[in-house]
Amino acid sequence: MRAALPAVEAVFDLDGAERRAAERRALDALWTDDLSGLFDAVLPVWRAAAEAGHGLIGAQFVP
Repeated sequence: MRAALPAVEAVFDLDGAERRAAERRALDALWTDDLSGLFDAVLPVWRAAAEAGHGLIGAQFVP
């Protein structure tokens, strides 16, 4: 869990233009217009689990 956290953080480390492009791709792939929490909710869950010394059984987020 702790070893994987830097890679997960890197995936979500997007600047403004990169984030907008990623959101557009997600909207196209997920066939939804509601991305509430998709980009902002994942990383805190991983960080909290790592800080508590816990793991994650599943890390799939579906808006």
